[in-house]
Amino acid sequence: MNVKPDFPAPARPSRIVGNVPDGMQPVVLARRIEQRLSAAPDATVALVFVARDGRRLDRMAEILGQLLPGHPLLTLPAWDCLPYDRVSPNGVTIAARMTTLSALAGRSEKGAVVLTTVNALVQKLPPVEAVAGMSFAAKVGQVVDSEKLIGWAAGNGYLRVPTVHETGEFAVRGGLIDLFPAGMEAPLRFDFFGRQLETIRTFDPDSQRTTGNLKSIALAPMSEVLLSEDNIRRFRANYTASFGGNTAGDPLYAAVSAGQRFPGFEHWLPFFYEEVVGLSAYVGDAPFIFDDQSGQAFADRQAQIADYYEAREQARTAANAATSGAPYKPIPPDQLYHIEGSPYALAGGEVVQLSPFMSPDPGARVEDAGGRLAHNFAAERQASDVNLFEAVVNLLAAERKAGRRTTIACWSEGSRDRMAQVLKDHGLGHPRLAENWRDAETTSPNATA
Repeated sequence: MNVKPDFPAPARPSRIVGNVPDGMQPVVLARRIEQRLSAAPDATVALVFVARDGRRLDRMAEILGQLLPGHPLLTLPAWDCLPYDRVSPNGVTIAARMTTLSALAGRSEKGAVVLTTVNALVQKLPPVEAVAGMSFAAKVGQVVDSEKLIGWAAGNGYLRVPTVHETGEFAVRGGLIDLFPAGMEAPLRFDFFGRQLETIRTFDPDSQRTTGNLKSIALAPMSEVLLSEDNIRRFRANYTASFGGNTAGDPLYAAVSAGQRFPGFEHWLPFFYEEVVGLSAYVGDAPFIFDDQSGQAFADRQAQIADYYEAREQARTAANAATSGAPYKPIPPDQLYHIEGSPYALAGGEVVQLSPFMSPDPGARVEDAGGRLAHNFAAERQASDVNLFEAVVNLLAAERKAGRRTTIACWSEGSRDRMAQVLKDHGLGHPRLAENWRDAETTSPNATA
């Protein structure tokens, strides 16, 4: 078991992009993506964005989906459980992670954008080769061993149930195998005639009725740990080498030795593989763009990991002294997490830090993204003798006269249409109803989108 260092990278950003106020990050990313793909059109990964937390990750994915419709976006969230927890990550979280890792390992996307968080970046991952070998591909009309599909599902984290309803479940009923894959919105029904795969159909998990047909499918695993014979043997060796050979009454050791999954066993991930790697092993030399305050988020995660490990170690020592039961045996933090240095050292390519300020840094190139906080009309809203909409129209007219394009963002198409009509009633001429960001960017300076 080794912790692979991946690519050497600086301990500080090589470039700082300043004047990026909150809300402008997606626009900056969209521009960077276009620049990257223009310079490297065959790149598997256009760039990696590291958000400071999960909420920022979800928001970025939502907005980028609007700015770059149809562009491949891959999200890698962090485990939604505490370090050294007794529970496993949620199935939805694992599905998102394994869908992304499988796509990266199989190089199935071109120009993909990977969105992750500081907490996810800190955590080590299974080796690329292992994830690439954990996928399962099937095509209608081909000879497919149904027992191999069943074995693949059972060994890759899918739960066998009588009827499939949730992601990560599978069921076997004669020549039918139902399976709800990671990263898909609907479960699949594999219909076999002997060893031939006749159909792959999607179906409604509530009504169990067919909703569509597929010609082929590539399945991603539902776990970062494959319970193969080699991995089980490796776990047993690493576990006893780290914690001693007295495994009597140890439920984790007993479950894994029997090829069974145990709640929270993912927290011993490095024990199952020859090496664990960082995200840079999956994305190569793609540039990493770090969110504002990502440095503080990294320091907070370091402290949290250290605190939870220390608490587990103290509990283990006390339990050993009392010789009562099998205590929780945590692995050292540096085996599962990157807890030294800075988050920038985990990048594979160029390191870019976004900042809402223009703080000069003699060790980095500093760019001005040109973002400024817009006029918020607070004074106009409070003044009783000012018409708010007329003030907005006056500001838009001034921006147009200066040759600048103005875009007004609304909550929905309905609110957009109402806002356009209200502003027209107050003297705004030629408003354009943009359908997406690309449409807004191509709007003439003589119009307001």
